[in-house]
Amino acid sequence: MGLISAKQERRKVLRYCPQEGSYIVISTKVGQLADISKQGLSFIYLADGENIQDQLELDLFCTDHSFYIERLPYQTVFDLVIAESSDFSATLIRRRGVKFGELSSHQLDQLDKFLCKNTHLEK
Repeated sequence: MGLISAKQERRKVLRYCPQEGSYIVISTKVGQLADISKQGLSFIYLADGENIQDQLELDLFCTDHSFYIERLPYQTVFDLVIAESSDFSATLIRRRGVKFGELSSHQLDQLDKFLCKNTHLEK
């Protein structure tokens, strides 16, 4: 079994870049959507002393009010520090990747619409 170079893509599903203004909400925390696929997404968030606590569901929305889908079941895959605050606070910038749980037919339809209208393929 050979090693995978840093440039090889290991994902089996296409990832899409969201339009500006695409966010997720988990409990009371908001994160900026970084990428999304039919199987999951990743987002950037500020951790001011603590990480986002895992919940069972998240909401996805666009700030221009063109889209809102609620209660997407998920499971966290990774949660990494990507930058530290430049000031003396304990704020960290983190990136979390999640995979979707079992989506309803309505949620799948909404997700397909979001991917068609609010994203473009990653380069």
